[in-house]
Formats: sequence, structure tokens, C-alpha cells
Amino acid sequence: MDIIRRFGFIGAACFLMACSHQNAQKTADEPIQAFCIDFNWSGKGYAGLSLPEDYSQADPKEHFEWYKAHGVNTIQSFCVSHNGYAWYDSDIVPKVPGLRSNFLKDLVDMGHREGMKVMGYFSPGTNVRWMKEHPDEVYDNQTMFHIVYTSEYLTYLGNVIYEAVSKTGIDGFMIDALFTAPRDSAEAMKWMPCERQIYEELFGEPFPGKEHITDEQVLEYKRRSTERCWDTIYQSAKRANPDCIVWLTCHDLTHPQIRPGSRIFKQADWLMSENSDAKYLKIIQDAIGPHTQLIQCISGWASHDAKSLLDQDDGIKRGWYGFAWPDSATTLPYTLESAQGDPRFRQNAMNIEEMTKFYKGNK
Repeated sequence: MDIIRRFGFIGAACFLMACSHQNAQKTADEPIQAFCIDFNWSGKGYAGLSLPEDYSQADPKEHFEWYKAHGVNTIQSFCVSHNGYAWYDSDIVPKVPGLRSNFLKDLVDMGHREGMKVMGYFSPGTNVRWMKEHPDEVYDNQTMFHIVYTSEYLTYLGNVIYEAVSKTGIDGFMIDALFTAPRDSAEAMKWMPCERQIYEELFGEPFPGKEHITDEQVLEYKRRSTERCWDTIYQSAKRANPDCIVWLTCHDLTHPQIRPGSRIFKQADWLMSENSDAKYLKIIQDAIGPHTQLIQCISGWASHDAKSLLDQDDGIKRGWYGFAWPDSATTLPYTLESAQGDPRFRQNAMNIEEMTKFYKGNK
């Protein structure tokens, strides 16, 4: 009887392992149907970003139920949002003031029980808290892109990524705002002492001086700085978990800070175009790695038209993603009713309705 019981137990264990493997394989084979309730924005903080406490009342269970009800199989939430505060119990980064839950970890636990992926988020080029604490090493330019990638900042970033992946159990994370400040050539370089130090670290030679540096050298500096940041991100993630999904999003996948043929696009596990124009995935589809999954954003900006983007028939295999500013009263996306006359929130609500029909197979 003991032998029978023992082999019965082993058989049951093997059966459960097989089911687990099948569920994992099913999840891996499913198309990416992702969404983010976006805590980055409220219009109240620096450059329109959120203040640290703006969405601190968010309930992870309510958010999980919203994602589930809308057919999402990949939840994207936050490790650290634009304002520089953490959505999990971090030993490195101050937690969102007033947040009563271990928000990201709670979402991970609920999502994994339902066979969903749960992704975090970092925006290396945007960190208002760091900007305020290091005023002599940033561009106070009222834009998202204000961080300079000093060695100190990259050490901080790598440590936080390693911690977040290790502590929360996220399947991976989105990287947004990858570009170093200043992002655009129209904004002049300051060549602060920290930037001169970065130049010497990247080029292995003395800084030539503001009067002598060429436009070509400036672009190469930005590309190398962005690549060094990417290397920090990628290596920290894979050191914490070799299977961690590193997901890069860009509004402009052709931006000059990404050099042609860059290893960034080849290494990214997931690569997303946030632009409302579907042409960008076509432009870069031959620049990605053999494992890279492409994603199209279909909701978030007023220019997004989910229906037309979902109807694309160009032969490109892609997953789907949307995001939305939360209603400050509920911390959930606006509905058509609550959006009232705001054109962006109303358009987003319509896009979410189209997305939900698609995600749930009601096309």
C-alpha cells in the first residue's frame, strides 16, 4: 500500500508538472495582448508628469480585475515610474508615498496564478527625483529626457533593475525613454563637468573642448552613452534572471541615437513602436534579432486609432499593447462616460473598447 501511495503521489506530481509545462508553453505561444494603466502622467508634476503621491490609493486587486476583464494576458505596471518612486518594497528607491500595498509584487502573484505575464517598467532618461537630487548633472528642460548617464546613475539603475527582478518575480520589464539628454539636436549640449567625464570614459581620450567638438562627435557621444546605458540594463536583468524579458519601446524607432544595425534592437526580447503610424515596424523589421518579438501600440495618445492598427495586414507578426492615463478618482482608465469632453481620454476609451473586443476574440 505504501508503494502504491508513493507511486500514486509521484504520478500526481508528474501530472502536475506536465500540466504546468503545458500552461507555460500555452502562455509562451499566445500573442502578446498587453496593457498598462499608466501612473507616469497626471498633469500635476514636472513637465506634466505625475506627483509621487498621485495614485497612491491604487488597489492592486482592483487593477488586476480590470486587466482580466479586458482580455489582457500581459500586464505592464511599474518598478519605478517617471517621478522616481518605486511601486514595490524596494531597499534602494523610496516607495510611492502613501502606497499601502506591495503593488507590483501583488500584481505578479495574482497574474501568475491566472497564467498571465506581469511586466515592470523603467524609464532611464526620466527620473524627477534623481534630477532634484543631482541638479548639476541633469538638463532641467521641462521634458521627459533630462537624465545624463553618469557612471553613478548607471550603477544606481543597474542595482535597482537587479533588485526589482529578483524581489518581485516580474517576467520582465519595459524600457522607455532610453535616450540620453538632450534627446534632440535642437537642444544644445551644456558639456557639464559630468558630461566631459562621460566623454573621456566613452572615447578613452580627453574632451576636445566645446569650441572644437563636431556635430559628428556629439552624435557619436550620444550613441555610445545610450548603448552603455542599454548594456547596464540588459546585463543587470539577465544576471537577475536569464529568462527576464527586456522590452524596449520607442516613439521613433528611427531616432539617430540608435545607430543603424545597433545591438540594442538585436538584443531586445520585445521591441515596440509607440507611434500611431504602423510604418515604423516595417522600417525596422530587418534590424531585429531572430528571437525579438515586435509589438504595436494601439492606445495611449489621441492620434492612436486602435481599429485601423488592429486591421493591419502587412505580413508582420506582432503583439499588441495599449496604455491610458488613469482617472484620478478611480486610478483606472477613463470610460466614455467619465471622459466627458476631453478628446484624448475619449479617444482612449474608444480605443480600449476596440482593443477589448479584439483581445477577447470578439472581432
